[in-house]
Order: sequence, then C-alpha cells, then structure tokens
Amino acid sequence: MPEGHGNPARKIGRYREQGRERFLTSDEMVRLGAVLVEGETIGLPYEVDDTKPTAKHAPKADKRRVKLDLFAIAAIRLLILTGARLREILLSKWEHVDFECGMIFLPDSKTGRKRVYLSAASLAILASLPRIEDNPFVIPGTKPSRART
Repeated sequence: MPEGHGNPARKIGRYREQGRERFLTSDEMVRLGAVLVEGETIGLPYEVDDTKPTAKHAPKADKRRVKLDLFAIAAIRLLILTGARLREILLSKWEHVDFECGMIFLPDSKTGRKRVYLSAASLAILASLPRIEDNPFVIPGTKPSRART
C-alpha cells in the first residue's frame, strides 16, 4: 500500500469497554429525596469563601440557604422516575407529552425516535408544572422559548 494511504491504526487492538449499570440504593434514594424536599422548601445551605473581599457582605452562616428552582427539582425527579437521558428530559416539549397514554414521545433522541413511559408519579410531577407562555419546553430555560441547558 502506498505511503499515506490506509488506516495507520489497523493493527492496534481495540480497548474493550465494560458495560456498567448502576442503580441508586434504597438509602441513596431516601437521602436524595430528602435533599430535594429540603431544596424546594427551606433551601440548601451553601459555603462562602471567607478569604475573598466580598465575604464580609455574605449572610451569616445560619442564613446561607438557596431554594432550588421548581423546574430543576422536577427534572431531577423525572430523571430518576423515567430512566431517561438528561437531554431527553430537558428537550421534551409539551406537545410530546401524552397524559392519556402515559408517555413522552421523543421524535429525536440519541437512539432515534423513542417513547418514555411515565409512571403515576411522573405524570403527577408533569401535571403540577406550570406551562410558560411562549415556551414549548416542559423544563423551560431562563431565556424565552428556550430549553434549560
């Protein structure tokens, strides 16, 4: 074969990937659920770097909490309940959700067209979410008509 033609890596063996599957344990699910409830009710505590000049303006340690966004909490819960990929949830549009069939019909996911089956808990989460005018996404972004990224 003339120089510069062909695959220079043709004789190199492929790295064998090991398929992995990991599920949250019952204890991890309970802890995650508690953190999500805390995040949406009283907020999660955060740290401040006391060495920075602006640290003196930060709230006192017992007042340092940030509430999590309703849509962020819903996205995390939907990810847990459906097993869908992050992008599949974040790019879902209301027009893809079928409450009667209990499915989200994704026209284009990483694996092509796909159906995401929704449990009663998933349907309840979706039903509780407000629809943002002029934004077709279930999990809307901060910019008008955009998905969360």
